[in-house]
Amino acid sequence: MKSTLRKDARKQPHGPDPPTESHTPPILPQGSPQRENQRGILFMVLSVTLFAGHTLILRHLGASRSVDFSVALLFRAVIGAIIVFAFFPSRRPLQIKPVFTKPQLIWRGILGIIGTAAFYWSIPQLGAGKATMFSNTYVLFGTVFAAAFLHEYLSRIRIISLIVAFGGLVILSSAIPADGSGHNTLAVAVALFGALIAAAAVVLIRHLTLHYSNSTIFLSQCAWIAIAALPLVLVRGEWSLNTHDIGFLTAAAAMAAYGQLAMVQGFRLLNVATGASIQMALPVVTALGGFAFFGEAFTPTQLAGAALLLAGTYFVATRK
Repeated sequence: MKSTLRKDARKQPHGPDPPTESHTPPILPQGSPQRENQRGILFMVLSVTLFAGHTLILRHLGASRSVDFSVALLFRAVIGAIIVFAFFPSRRPLQIKPVFTKPQLIWRGILGIIGTAAFYWSIPQLGAGKATMFSNTYVLFGTVFAAAFLHEYLSRIRIISLIVAFGGLVILSSAIPADGSGHNTLAVAVALFGALIAAAAVVLIRHLTLHYSNSTIFLSQCAWIAIAALPLVLVRGEWSLNTHDIGFLTAAAAMAAYGQLAMVQGFRLLNVATGASIQMALPVVTALGGFAFFGEAFTPTQLAGAALLLAGTYFVATRK
């Protein structure tokens, strides 16, 4: 009889406990699947909030304060490196020497420079919402790269989703009015190029995680961004910052670093589909913030393209 009860217990699903008659929520034991799921969702929501706040701050500094994107890059690198050394949790040790000697980590840093610089430059040009929309297409490019170079399987629904998403991307891009100098067209091209580079970085990171800790990989990005950004800042003479600028730049850099930390922790506690679903809210939250704080608006055609892009990207990110 006891053996039968044990077998039946093992067959029970790992879902939430049914509510009691008084509807009092059950006390969850530490480490239970439901508690881990709740913590993962909180980390993902925190990540989206921090990333959106970071982008909106850069939008303010770039468009309203005329702070050059190279300065924002340098702050992100320096603050990120400090956070890596002081607070970045990792199961494997932080390694410094390989960041400057191992070709794959160097390439990770170079891709980080290009991708982040393209995104930062495009924020004041396109607005926070549209820049994030284009930046988020790295999910699409990364899926194509993973299928091509890592031989990951593409199901029929993911192929259809890719077609829908790229169709939305074409609609959104073509609906952004071009000015006489072609500046808007250049901004879209730069943002998409940054997303393409970010996708290549994601594929490389998947390989690097087999050999290095998350902290070492993150440090490679910070170190090489600093190496590239410092000479650019010195040449352009972009040091005329007041206390307001320094405070916002520091806050934006910290938000980006902790947003990445929260996202990594969220993916450790959630399955990929759930985590990716929450991350898909980032372009929407940023666009709403851009509208609320800066009056950024989407035309009906742009909204239609953005909706197709987000819907297609959602299914690409959440379906096996």
